[in-house]
Order: sequence, then structure tokens, then C-alpha cells
Amino acid sequence: MASEVKTNKISPATGTDVTLGDSSDTFTLPSGSAITVASGGDINVASGGEIDIASGATLDVNGTIDLTGATTTGFPAGGLTAASQWRLTTDYAGAGEDPIAANLEVADQDGYGSLGSAMTESSGVFTFPSTGFWLVIYNWTFQPSNYSNDCSCWIDATIDDGSTWVKQAKAWTSGAGASELKKMAVSATAIIDVTDVANVKVQFGWSINLNGGTRVTYGDSDMMETGFTFLRLADT
Repeated sequence: MASEVKTNKISPATGTDVTLGDSSDTFTLPSGSAITVASGGDINVASGGEIDIASGATLDVNGTIDLTGATTTGFPAGGLTAASQWRLTTDYAGAGEDPIAANLEVADQDGYGSLGSAMTESSGVFTFPSTGFWLVIYNWTFQPSNYSNDCSCWIDATIDDGSTWVKQAKAWTSGAGASELKKMAVSATAIIDVTDVANVKVQFGWSINLNGGTRVTYGDSDMMETGFTFLRLADT
């Protein structure tokens, strides 16, 4: 037969500890009720004990979680989870290429390091190793002719495995009228929401107009002159 005890305070008869129930007992707080810990108070869980948060429940924290000295498991990895670079390995003399589809490699010089799973490439089309928000940076190093008034590079992306390509970013400059032309560089940047690695992909192109003169895009197998950086920022 159920019984009910009503009181405003429970205190230990001796010492400073009070034990509620016996091993395996369960104490239930009815809906809408709460346990309040006064300022300076603690809830201490002995070694081997747990505070279980059931599926669908919420741990609502407005203060500070102090994990000093704690061992944590099951938390998502902090920071970037994937980072890598590709580059053009040789110079290209010409008016443009869309997409850049040859002489590409993963960076491999001494000191280079990548993080996580690698990007893959086929005929200039780059496939992401995992879903997520990805930062894509395109560095283009080139020398226009002194008649080139439109020098541009761009990042294209597809969400349907190449059926349709959409321009994500474009950068350009001009060499028109320059008396002495040297190497120049521009950079295009885009954030790509990769929701499906089979369908969301990127490619890169560049163009130097056709008004004559020598036009060169620079590549190098020992360092990046023209190349691409891929950084996974977060889950999608």
C-alpha cells in the first residue's frame, strides 16, 4: 500500500550524511518538479556512478561546464577534420583551360601535411571525401601579355554529378598597358555545402584573353604556384 510522507526538511540523525532508499531503488520526480542546488552546493557522483540523460532528453546548461582533469568520450572532434592541397605541376602556355584537367597532383614537398581523408580527382573534377561545409581556396599564378585586359580564374561546383555546373567564385585582374609584365597572382574562395559526396563536386578554370602576346600559367611539382586548398569546416 502506497504511503506519503510530507516534511519540510530531512536532516541526518547523526553525522552529516543521509541515505535515500536501498540499492537499485528508483526515485522519480513528477512532471514539472525540480531539484535546486543552492549557491555553493554540489551534486557529487562517486567513482563508478553515472548521471544518465535519456534519448530525447535535454541537458540545459546556462553556466560553465568545467572538465578540468576529466576524461571525455563520445564528443565530436574539435577543430578541422580534413585539410589538403593539390597543385598544377607544370607551366601552361595558352589562353585558358576550363576545367584544369591535367598535370595535377597532391602536394608532397618536405614539410607538407594533410589532415583526414584525401580529396580525389578525375579529369579535373574533384570529389570530396565526406559531407560537410568545405572551404575551397584557388590560387592562380600567371603572367599575362601586355595586351591582356581580362585575366580571370574561377571555381565551379555541381550538385548533380556534373549535369549542371554553377560558378561559385571568380577573381580577375588586368595586364593591359603594362610596360613590363611579371608574375601575377589572384585567389578565388568559396564555401561548398557538400550534402552528398556522389553529386557535389568542384572544378577550376582560368582564362587570359586572346589579344596576342605570351600568356603563361605557372605550375611547379615542388611547391604551389597554381593550386587548390580544401578545408572541412563543420558538419552540414
